Amino acid sequence: MGSRAKAAEEEEEEEKFDSSRDPRALCLYGDVLEAVASRVPTLDLVSASRVSREWRRAVRAALRRRPRRSPWLLLRLHRPTSTSASARGTLLAYDPHSRTWLPPLPHVRGPPPPPHLPSPRLPALHAASLSAMAVARDPFGATWRAVEAPRVWRVDPVVAATAGGHVAVIGGACQLALGEGEDAGAVELRGPGGSDRWEPCDPIPAAFDGSKSATWLSAATSDSRVYITDKNRGWTSWFDLEAKKWGPTRQLRPDPAAASFAIGILSSGYNNNNNDRHRHRHRLVLATAGRREGRVEVRLWEADAETLDVVEGKCAAAEMPKEFARRMFQEITEEESDEDDRSWGSSSLSVGLCSSGDGGYVYNGSDLRKGMVRFYDYYYYYHHEDGRTASCKWEWIGVPMIMQKEKVVDRVVVVGCTAVGLDDLAMIFPY
Repeated sequence: MGSRAKAAEEEEEEEKFDSSRDPRALCLYGDVLEAVASRVPTLDLVSASRVSREWRRAVRAALRRRPRRSPWLLLRLHRPTSTSASARGTLLAYDPHSRTWLPPLPHVRGPPPPPHLPSPRLPALHAASLSAMAVARDPFGATWRAVEAPRVWRVDPVVAATAGGHVAVIGGACQLALGEGEDAGAVELRGPGGSDRWEPCDPIPAAFDGSKSATWLSAATSDSRVYITDKNRGWTSWFDLEAKKWGPTRQLRPDPAAASFAIGILSSGYNNNNNDRHRHRHRLVLATAGRREGRVEVRLWEADAETLDVVEGKCAAAEMPKEFARRMFQEITEEESDEDDRSWGSSSLSVGLCSSGDGGYVYNGSDLRKGMVRFYDYYYYYHHEDGRTASCKWEWIGVPMIMQKEKVVDRVVVVGCTAVGLDDLAMIFPY
């Protein structure tokens, strides 16, 4: 019924246009117009869809034939200590289809999100206080809905939301405010269907002791699970939002030299693995960073979404081009390279990962101004000598000038990525 209502609404909007009366629509039409629309940057499609009824249909048809599934990179800057409206948030968005950054969007000023968010597969911006929490309804945080605050006072939690309506807060509890029997890794879940109560669940597994806050955790959200990874040690587990319990806990260290870890999720349909019919609906991706012989190596590994087993093989990891890794992480001196990499590497390396759909972005978690790397077309194929072999495409992305010119040290930068549709853009670009 919902899809029919949406279709009727779109048809009603299209009736407002009459291409026969609009000379702008006479130059292009039919398949030619659709072919042109398929090559236009996503942002320009918003205004193109408003030219006429014919153009609107062409834009919709072009997006149906060639869906733009590659996730957008979203950077949200805000000053947590500022109360002025102008400093509440600046949104930076990168369109991978046109390979361009949109102009800064300071007018998208929802509640400033907390300092740390999981790498969302679905839109999941949040803001929380002692008395209330706000959850974004769209990728840009242009509209928000309010819910009551969790029962446990938290200062640095992992927050996750799904399209199904689940909202979970994991860890990050304030030690001074914990009551008897309460854990810093406390988990609370708010279910779908209009439920207005937070339900306490089992806390973060004991293997994460000392790392039960968002500062030390990398997280990613699927349709029904939240995956967390200890950034420095590689301990990984998942929380099932429907079963309300934790899955297996394992230390993922496929590379002995790895000193930093991050987790992400990709859609499952892209991998060439048709033999496993019981495979989970998404793919789990582990990013690792470590030093060898004075240089940094960044790699992507795939892990089973259920058992957390890492894919093994001589060429099982997709390695970032050495030049990109060098630009992203500062090189070390020969004297430093003689030291034990793992003894000090975790304090100087911080790899970040956000992913969605068929790709994602890898970045320096300690300094975003170094630049970012987009990865896509990540899959496995079978090689007769090396077995399962990873293949991946990489693309360097420079940060926008605002990140270089302004002092961002006093700003919190929230990194995320998600698919962005025409309706999402139309919401923040009403012209």
